[in-house]
Amino acid sequence: MCTSPLGKLLATGAALVAIPLGAQAADLRMRTGPMPSPAFSWTGLYAGGNSGCGWHSTPDPRNFGTDPTETDIIGFNKETATGCFTGFQLGYNYQTGVWVWGVEADVQFGKISSFNQSVAVNDLVGAGTPELESSWESKITSFGTVRGKLGYAIDGPLPWVGGGVSWMPYFTVGYAWARNKLSFHSEDGLVSSDTQTLGGYAIGGGFAYALTQKVTWTAEYLHLGFDSKTYNVFVDQDTGVPAGASYGRLNVNLYRTGLNWRF
Repeated sequence: MCTSPLGKLLATGAALVAIPLGAQAADLRMRTGPMPSPAFSWTGLYAGGNSGCGWHSTPDPRNFGTDPTETDIIGFNKETATGCFTGFQLGYNYQTGVWVWGVEADVQFGKISSFNQSVAVNDLVGAGTPELESSWESKITSFGTVRGKLGYAIDGPLPWVGGGVSWMPYFTVGYAWARNKLSFHSEDGLVSSDTQTLGGYAIGGGFAYALTQKVTWTAEYLHLGFDSKTYNVFVDQDTGVPAGASYGRLNVNLYRTGLNWRF
């Protein structure tokens, strides 16, 4: 232990210097607080699942085969096709400023279907007794899209809702496909069906909400337009009636919601 006057003087000076330095360090810790969260960016790869429901108006079958010796006038009793589905999506976003450019592919499984009937009047003037000519079911069993997306990013929680770190309305357009099964039950008891792959377009819009840095929620509306197809089905087994019914354009409307995990 140093007992000289010089040693005591040096020890006292060191203690006096240490007191304000310690106070400054404590004050700095109090003022800085916890580290802020990193700024959110929509850039990156994501994958997730979704579910929803859809509907479309049922078109009339064209080239509707009936016995050419008959004078039937065909009328159609149709119902709107409805149903629900679930599926998966994979996409990538790239953010530049407030604009977010992206691409997304998805595949869906479920059933959007309708049961319909055709009624024949055995008289050219329509005075005969209506009779059932055939019934048919149109059923979309799977579909998917590959689309581009353009969004507008807004940082912070959603107004009136709170929470979250960013949100983004977006517009989307691209290619769509679907597998549609057409099944006919003729008046003669003949049952036949055929499945065709349809091609067309998808257009719509949606809303994405970043719940955390890793998890986002989406809600989306899509309109899918598919070209008509000819199905190899028998609608009448009378002699001279050709197989095949050309089913008109399908215009499908979808609402769905889902969750994504960002990598």
